[in-house]
Amino acid sequence: MELEHIKDFLREHEPLWEAWQIQVEVNDRAAAPLFVLFNPEQPEVRSLLRVVGAAKAPPPPGEEGAEAEEAASRACEDSLRNEAAVVLEPASLPPHPAVAAARDMDILAERVGKGAACYILVRMDYYPATLEEVLEESLLSEEEAAEFGLSLLSGLEHLVEYEIGGVCFRADAVFVSDDGPVMDPVWGVFPSEAQSWRQSFGEHSRFMAPEPVGDSGFDATAELKTGMYSLGALLYLTVEGKLPFSEEDSEEPPSGEERDSPVSFGRSVSRKFQEVVFRCLDPDPDRRFETVGQMRSGLEETLASIRRSVKEQKRTLRSALEKGDVRKAALARIKLGLLLGRRTGQDSEFTALSRNLDKVLEKEDAAETSGTAEPEPLQPRAKKGARSKTVKGSAEVWTNSLGMTFVPILPGKFLMGSPDDEPGRFGNESLHPVELTGRFDLQKTLVTQGQWTAVMGANPSHFQGEEERPVEKVSWMDCQEFIRRLNERDSSGAYRLPTEAEWEYACRAGGSTLFCYGDNEELLGEYAWYEANAEGSTHAVALKKPNAWGLFDMHGNVMEWVLDGRSEYPKGSVKDPVAPLKGPLRMARGGSWSNGRRFLRCAFRFPCLADFRNVDLGFRLVRISN
Repeated sequence: MELEHIKDFLREHEPLWEAWQIQVEVNDRAAAPLFVLFNPEQPEVRSLLRVVGAAKAPPPPGEEGAEAEEAASRACEDSLRNEAAVVLEPASLPPHPAVAAARDMDILAERVGKGAACYILVRMDYYPATLEEVLEESLLSEEEAAEFGLSLLSGLEHLVEYEIGGVCFRADAVFVSDDGPVMDPVWGVFPSEAQSWRQSFGEHSRFMAPEPVGDSGFDATAELKTGMYSLGALLYLTVEGKLPFSEEDSEEPPSGEERDSPVSFGRSVSRKFQEVVFRCLDPDPDRRFETVGQMRSGLEETLASIRRSVKEQKRTLRSALEKGDVRKAALARIKLGLLLGRRTGQDSEFTALSRNLDKVLEKEDAAETSGTAEPEPLQPRAKKGARSKTVKGSAEVWTNSLGMTFVPILPGKFLMGSPDDEPGRFGNESLHPVELTGRFDLQKTLVTQGQWTAVMGANPSHFQGEEERPVEKVSWMDCQEFIRRLNERDSSGAYRLPTEAEWEYACRAGGSTLFCYGDNEELLGEYAWYEANAEGSTHAVALKKPNAWGLFDMHGNVMEWVLDGRSEYPKGSVKDPVAPLKGPLRMARGGSWSNGRRFLRCAFRFPCLADFRNVDLGFRLVRISN
């Protein structure tokens, strides 16, 4: 429906819509556009307008002639009106905290050609965002997801109590308020009688259970089980950023027996949360939870376990600070950050402990760097650089005045990500072909503490003592400032972070195995400093074996920031991909001294907040020659 058509309808239908005008279009391209309404006399008073439409072609008339065709078109319009009335039933129920209540409702139906079109218009309270919009900025922590699950489960129970079925917990039909999630009762609930409206779900049918819709009347148990399935898919989405089926990239959504079992979680979540989600997503309804109470108990146990873990990590952080064990305190803060997610800024105790840790680290840094000389300006490089033969061909290996050496990486094609059967893979590593069309020069080693200090004047690293150790405790934003200063002082080329694709292409060095050298995990210690051999700290760069293209420490030592924002991999083959820098997350690669083998694989990806600093985060640079 065109926006002007809706405006005309609002103007013509007084007094129901008399006081409201459309202010802003929201997701106007969606199947069910969502608009913001405001009162001209009180602009701060806002509402949401959901417009849901369906179309239907008439059955072939039993008799020939214009009169028969008119009767068939009229019957088509009447049928859509009746279905629309059924769709509106959930919005008319008694209020519930997890189900948005309709303030005003209307049906606009009209004949179009020989068929008909029908639109439901529902005005609801204003909510600042849908869950889909929230997830575009940041995924939920496990605690938030479990809390969302409990709220939405109570909404499901409420709807089924009033014999409303067809609940679909799709991300664009769940609003997010300060008090928690709220279901859209129109766009998120389609009773089986309203088949024309259900068809408009399109790709969102992936949120729906695979079993066919029954036609033998309302069955409370069956409706609860299909609703639980949909809720399980939504919970997986909130912590993974994708739906839990391997066919998600196919053109048509899977159904029935063709739908695979869920993939494993890419993030570290508790076993209890996994059990709840995977039981909801069982293709066999008989193996899902029997009652709402059973699922509620599972989510409550998950919350209790998370909250115990939060308390335990806070005690560890507090105790480590009292004992002066900075490394243990830093690791506890990392674990707390993962547990709390977006709520780190809302937890006053975490904030206070984190500030105390920062003060300790700043004192240590000041003690280490007192007497550090002012950085000397970079000198332009000599016209002749060192030369070395690489696997990619004979080319110049260039070194700047800071001692940063860059290896030429020539254009090429490779498979980015990991195959479904790769041991230890995570769900964000979908395998896809990539082509890099231009040469770039990648730093042979990680940026060292000496190189950082020469540009920035101070060393932020926790593990100090050798200038050849990699710099760490630098955020993605810190790296951008380093690059800005470096580019100002050295005009011979442009420095930047590598893209994810460039990093993985260079790491693999022409291979397609778990690690740069092959699949044998027992050889990893020859190429990397990691949990098994690092003894709790970083080490000087280039002490381990390089990969086939002469690059050191592509696995372990410190995890490496790359240029990209967080995103799912694209579908199909791509050229020179780089994810947009929207939202707060950036990607890091390679694993670190504190990680196990799984996190050092070539394909491993880790999203971090752009302003996050930690004792295992560093970087290396790309140089594009002028």
